[in-house]
Amino acid sequence: MMATNWLRELARDSLGDFEATSALDSKLSDLAEWAQLRETTSLELLTCLAWKIERWVRRYRGWDLEPFDLDDVRQEAYLVFLATLRRWQPRYVNGAPTGYLYYFLDVFPRWLATRVRRWRGPSRPPVVRLVHPVNPESSALNDFCRNLDPRDTTLVELRLKRGLSVTHAANQMGIDRSTAYRRWNRILDLGRAYLRETG
Repeated sequence: MMATNWLRELARDSLGDFEATSALDSKLSDLAEWAQLRETTSLELLTCLAWKIERWVRRYRGWDLEPFDLDDVRQEAYLVFLATLRRWQPRYVNGAPTGYLYYFLDVFPRWLATRVRRWRGPSRPPVVRLVHPVNPESSALNDFCRNLDPRDTTLVELRLKRGLSVTHAANQMGIDRSTAYRRWNRILDLGRAYLRETG
């Protein structure tokens, strides 16, 4: 297998896009318990989960990961998979192990995201994605911004005048992304009300 498609090759034999059920959890937990003891069984477990893992990997297609690429994310995904296997502690119900599937679905995407974000580093400038920049001299926009909190005004300027996404504007402002989204949604509500009033 070529390095670029090993995970997709495994995904062909995987469980596909499954719903988590207690029966499936029981089956995969049993496999995971064996995989903690035998390396060959870990490949069998990886194959079962390959479709889900590949889907999480593909979330990073549009990311600026230089000097890394999507194949590096796939390799990192394999290491994260092994980490979930090592750290999982089975619970036993009627003598059978349970809990691996729910544990995996909970921690794998977060751990992979954390590792991939570390590659980008804090000093790397964000990739600028243009939304719909407006004329910075627009009198209606300036009138609207006069009634906003200074932090909201900054967010409007970054979004509309410089064309940054909410995430990149949040990075520029040094605030949490969820805070920026909350602020942006509130600004949009205020903007709609302003447009209704000024018609």
